[in-house]
Formats: sequence, C-alpha cells, structure tokens
Amino acid sequence: MTLVVIVLLVSLASIAAGPELRRCRASSLTGLPNQNMLEDRVAQALNRADRDGSNVAVVLIGIDRYRVVTDSLGHSAGEALLAQFASLLQEAVPDRPVARVGGDVFAVVVEGAGAVVGTVEWAQRQFRSASHHRFEVDGSELYLAFSTGIAFSGPGATAEVLVRNAEVAMSRAKGAGGAKVVAFEERDLQAVRERLALETDLRHALAEAQIRVVYQPVVRTDDHRVIGAEALARWCHPRHGEVPPGVFVPVVEALGLSSELTSLVLRTACAQVVRWKAEGKVADDFRVSVNLCADDLVNPKLVEEVGEVLRTSGLEPGFLALEVTETGLVRDPEAALECLRAIRRLGVHLAVDDFGTGYSSLSYLNLFPVDVVKIDKSFVRGLGADANATALVRGILSLTSALGLTAVAEGIENDIQLEALRQLGCKFAQGFFWCRAVPPEKFPSSFDMPPAPHAKPLLALTTPGPRATDQDQHLGWAVFDALPTAAAVIGNDGTVLATNLSWKRFTSKYGRTASNYAVGTNYLVFCDSSQGPLAADAALAGRGLRAVLAGDRDTFALEYDVADGDGPHRLLMLVSPIVSRRGGAVVTHLDITSPAATSHHHKASQRQLQPSTNG
Repeated sequence: MTLVVIVLLVSLASIAAGPELRRCRASSLTGLPNQNMLEDRVAQALNRADRDGSNVAVVLIGIDRYRVVTDSLGHSAGEALLAQFASLLQEAVPDRPVARVGGDVFAVVVEGAGAVVGTVEWAQRQFRSASHHRFEVDGSELYLAFSTGIAFSGPGATAEVLVRNAEVAMSRAKGAGGAKVVAFEERDLQAVRERLALETDLRHALAEAQIRVVYQPVVRTDDHRVIGAEALARWCHPRHGEVPPGVFVPVVEALGLSSELTSLVLRTACAQVVRWKAEGKVADDFRVSVNLCADDLVNPKLVEEVGEVLRTSGLEPGFLALEVTETGLVRDPEAALECLRAIRRLGVHLAVDDFGTGYSSLSYLNLFPVDVVKIDKSFVRGLGADANATALVRGILSLTSALGLTAVAEGIENDIQLEALRQLGCKFAQGFFWCRAVPPEKFPSSFDMPPAPHAKPLLALTTPGPRATDQDQHLGWAVFDALPTAAAVIGNDGTVLATNLSWKRFTSKYGRTASNYAVGTNYLVFCDSSQGPLAADAALAGRGLRAVLAGDRDTFALEYDVADGDGPHRLLMLVSPIVSRRGGAVVTHLDITSPAATSHHHKASQRQLQPSTNG
C-alpha cells in the first residue's frame, strides 16, 4: 500500500521563524499538534514506508496574504481567522491528522495517497473548495487563497528534509503569485542554495569593488550627436563571470543594500563625467543619469548625499539626472514627492524610467517634479511592425509634449525604429543601434552616421487606398506600418520619404542591396537605372512614376518578373498619387506570383491592371 504524508503549511513567515517554532510543542490557539509533533509523525510514516516499500509525500499549503488581515483588522482578528481555518481543515480531512506548526502555519498528514499527479490533484480539489469558503471575523467577510508545495520521499529521506523540501516548493508557489500547487524539484533546492550564495557573494562584491559602472550613450535622433549617458551597474563575479543586472539588482533591493549600490554608481558617474569634460571627450552640456530604486526614495540621507557628491566631484547639478520607475513612485507617493522636490531644488533633473510599464496614474506626471520621460523599450520594439505600439508611442510623445517634458526612447535596435521615432517627433533615444553600455575608456564621443534625410514632417497617410489626402501632418504610422504590402512614400523629387516594415523585407529579398530602397534614396533615379529589380522594365517604371508625380496620371501599374533563391516571381508595382499641397506618391510592390494573389488583387481593383506605356 502506497504511503504518503501530506503536510500543509501556511505563510512564508513561518519559514523564517523555523528554529523558534521547533522549540514549541503545542498550539494553544487551536489545540493542534505543532511542528515537532508533526515531524515525529512524518518520521513514523517513513518507518512504515521503509517496511512496506511505499513512498511518502509532504504537501505544504500556505494562506496567501495573511499579513493583510492582521494589518487591517488587527492581531486578534487574525487569530480568530486561524482558529476558523483550523476547524475547516479538520472538517475537510477528517481521516487525517491536522497540525499547526507555528504562527499561521498548518499541517495535514495524509497516508495512502497515490503518485505525484494524484497528490497534486487532491491538493487542488481540497483548497479550491476552501478558497470559496466565506470566513467572518469581527463583522468582516473574508476569503482566502492558498499556495501549495509538495515533496516526495526518496532513499534516505528524513522528516526534516521532506518538510524543508515542501517549504521550498511552497515558496516557489508564492513567488509565482500565489494560489498555485507546485511539486518540489531538485532544481528548487538548488535555486535556493544559489540564491543564498549569491547574497553572500554580492555583499562581498559591494565591499570589494567588484561592481563597475558602464555607460550607454543617449543621442539625438536627427544627427546622432551624443548628448548624454545612462550610468549602469555591472557585476563580474570572480568565479561565474558576468551576472546579469536582472539577476543581482533585485537581490540588492531584497537585502536592503540599494543605498550602497546607488551611492557607488552616483559617485563614480559624476566623477567620470567631470573627467570627460576636462579631457574634451564630451560636450559641455553632456548629462549623465543614474537610476534610483524605490528604497532610495525613502532614504532620509539621499538628498544630502546627492548634494555632497556634486560638491566633491565638481559636477554642476544641471548635468545630473536621477531616474525613478513608476513602481518606485507609487510605493510611498508622499515620501517620494518630498524626496524628489528636495532633489529638484538642488538643480538636478528627474526622469521617469520605463514609462508605461508600471502602475502609476498619468496624473503623477503632473504631481511629481519630473522633466524627462523615458519610453520603455517594450513599446519601441514594435515600431514599424505593430500599429498598436506605434499608436502608444505617439500618444506618449503627445502627452510629454503637452506637459513640457522631454522624451527619451529606450531600446532602439534598428533603422526602422529610429525612422519611426524621427517621424513621430522623438528627439532623443538610446539603444544597441548606436552602442551597448560600455566601460568609460570605450565610451564614444560621436557616431559617424548620416543625419536624417529630411527635415520636413511627412505626409499623413490616412488610408491604405490608392488616393490619400493629408493636412500636412506627420505620417500616419498606425495605418502605414500596419499595411501588409511593401509600401513607401515618395516625394515630388523622387526621394523615399518613408517606408513600412514590409518594404524593408521586400528590398532585402528582391533588391540588389537593402539600401537601394532606403529612406533618402532617390527612387525615381533608381527606377531609371538598369540596376534595380525592375530589370528591362526599369525605364518604363521611371517614366510611369514621373507621370504620376507630374499629375499626368492618377495611377501607374507595372507587372514584372524577378528571380531569387526561391525561383521566379511575378511582381506588381503600383504608384498612386497623394493629394496634398506637397504632392508625392505611394509606391506599392505586391508579389502576385500565385493565381490567388492575382485574382484577389484584380477583384479588389475591379479591373485588369496592365503595364502602362504612358510616360
């Protein structure tokens, strides 16, 4: 007969208080056995399992957010809730021993359970039902949620090991948001051990100067001029190498070491910028930004330290910016507001980092004395491919402009995103497109890249149809980027003013080089040449394009053949005028190789498109 022991523990608070709990022998609140008695029963079950060759499982189940009850209703209300839960637990498993192992921690010992899947399903059924139970405490109606961790015995298993493993699994369930059932895996214990080692190593790293500061340039989108940098912490572990910031920074915050890390980066960055300016490596108006965490905003010594760093480094306050996240602002808004106002009085700039990803209200932009908004890379990533992302970025830029704030886009990785930002009016950005974060000796003073090919705003493409009107506004990216066809906006002089993502893909596949059709290229001249994908029809395409731009034709269509690695393809080039004060045209290329594509296009246009001989 399979033997399984299921232990239900409630709350992470008990894990930290483990040694103290073990000194107790009984629960005076509920009269239930405690953790020592529980482990005795688990040990007895393991002995029986050894005799009959069965297995033992320990399942720990924790009440989520119990602290909220005691904080809001008081300690006595919390005890009353625990007593009710203990009674409910005993009723739910009348044939199994129930224990309270300390604080808000309970245990149920179940013998005769089946395999892993069956045990998990049993726990899910029991506590799904309990989560719908209504508790009444001091006139308040309460409902509970539960996190469950399960551990199964192996050779040489002990009661203490099984309970510990189940606690680890329960911790993972809580860490995943709670209200989950998680079975213990060896990697869970390994993760706990690695976390403990990481915490110890990180303390040594801060004390032994293993943390270094790197810098990512902030540039102007129109001419690629470097106007600032974001200072970032990096950790090269002596044995494991580079540890990602996403791994060690949360640990720093959890250990309460944020002030030490912030101080290190702040002092290093300010001194470095002063050296760069003395060497003439950066412009006089160069600004460096340093990240703050939520704990920094409630640190009473932060403002004093910022002032002291500015004095000792010699950096003028206007050349320093401190970045805070939306999440940091909402943790304690009153304390954050007081802190940021004091920093602003020093003359230091303030930026909201990762804007749009936190939980703050838009009114916070008006409440807090920030003057820079950094658009999160999750929005920038979709520019040129996702109409919704483009619309969101446009909205953020409109909001910052209306409030008189400066916008900086993060995470630019390609020219499509850069061109979209230019057209949306974003003047400053940073990302891998220019440079990764680098050590100070490798920081670039400038980038040898061509400036934006046009300074005028693009036409507003309001419809994907062949004729589009505009009011001399910016290009309608939400429509243009969403077009599944390869489309570009051409100026009266034949210059490519804008392209969508499909155009980039088209030129990469059929063009001699992708740059042949890039923004700034004179497409009219290119069509007149024999070097493009139009081959023998190049001259005809050039004359047709000129005719549309001159107003001699409403549209021009040309079908032509090309060959690539996939074999021969039949393409359609369609040129349609833009009706506006500036003029111009939309050039579209369609792959009509398949009969279905040709039929669909012909049906949509309601006529058979043939090559035109009009020049």
